[in-house]
Amino acid sequence: MKATRFTQAVAVCVLLGGCTAREPEPEELFPPEPPGRFEEFSPTEGPRALLVNEPSVLAELTFEKVLEQLATSAGAEVDAIGVYQRWWDGLNPASEAATSEAVHCDETTPPETLNGFPITCPKLEGELANILPIEGYSPVAAVNRFDLAPPDGANCGEARVVFSLESALLFVHMVIFEALLPNPEPELGLAGCRPWVNVWLGLEDASTPDAAQRLAALYLTGIDGLPPVIRAQGLGLGHEEGPTGRIRTNTLSAHWQLREFVLDRRCAEEICQLDVVPTPLTDVAFSGLFTASKDPRAQAAADALVSQVKKLATSTPAELSLSFPRETWAPENNPDAPRPEAYGRFASGHVELRERVQAELDAIASPLAPEDIYARATATTCSGCHELSSGVNIGQGESFPRSLGFLHVDQGMLLSPALVEVFLPQRRAFLDAFLASQP
Repeated sequence: MKATRFTQAVAVCVLLGGCTAREPEPEELFPPEPPGRFEEFSPTEGPRALLVNEPSVLAELTFEKVLEQLATSAGAEVDAIGVYQRWWDGLNPASEAATSEAVHCDETTPPETLNGFPITCPKLEGELANILPIEGYSPVAAVNRFDLAPPDGANCGEARVVFSLESALLFVHMVIFEALLPNPEPELGLAGCRPWVNVWLGLEDASTPDAAQRLAALYLTGIDGLPPVIRAQGLGLGHEEGPTGRIRTNTLSAHWQLREFVLDRRCAEEICQLDVVPTPLTDVAFSGLFTASKDPRAQAAADALVSQVKKLATSTPAELSLSFPRETWAPENNPDAPRPEAYGRFASGHVELRERVQAELDAIASPLAPEDIYARATATTCSGCHELSSGVNIGQGESFPRSLGFLHVDQGMLLSPALVEVFLPQRRAFLDAFLASQP
């Protein structure tokens, strides 16, 4: 499928994509008909300016170095093992704690909740705090998400790095650091992001050793006057509102589970510790709110969905996006609760919501049915993009592109059809359009 120009591919999910529900701006920032290279993309090797999945180029970008850099950038007096243990011990109750220094899942307010919704406590991943398998993580992809930069250049999008853990405890365990990039010259708007773009472009023709060295510098130490991608400030530290980076995990044991984390810091007597704390799934409304629920948040979720029917109805699969008020965001995806993103499953009995969605479709003379809108809404979520919507009809004969079964890049660095056929070509078009707009 050929991607359209200038779309903000917000539904591109966790692994290499991300569930970032940001509505595209109507303005076209670049000149009409920019040159676009919609060449065939390989499922085994990404174009380095957009995605690096070559083991030899990724070799210096280790999981331990990433954690050490996060602690250093946060001014925290803790090593990589300490960061890791506190992170995963937070998924244990205090009675099963590996360390007293973590904030445990039953020590929330109220206990065992996140964003006002119940959570599972303990969680299987909490056992990682005891076995500490840091050396078992391998980098499988580094990803340029410049296409997520807002039109005004308030930031330069994201750079991501994906790690996979080989573990007998978990069938699949992927960790994705999704760092928000600062604009080095914000007075220039989006054009101020050119230095970040240049670094990625420089990887394309570099020799393998040089590309490996430059990629490690890009992420860990800084390069060409830019700060390192891996900084606590780019992964949630100090951000009370507005866009921020995050850490996502994608785990498959008996069930598929998705979690999202941000960084926080606690200081006592001038000694600071770095915490990796759970946060709600960004712009993923808890689907139980679509069941004619008496929960006061249900109206806000319904209103948000109805207000975006036109956008959902007129978007291609790569353009689908959806946003919800933060108070409606689901806490996690776990085996002990309904999948929080399967909107159609829960909305099917909500007569009033269906009538409101149908009225919006009638107003734009759309041939789609409310069920198609629910399917498209589900596709904007992380579990939708990764599995629930893979190959599913989203109306008028269109199907959402296929994942690899819960993943968009697997442990062997293979890329999904969705990436190869839809999302990478679209990101290349965005990059080409940006370059064509530059003097």
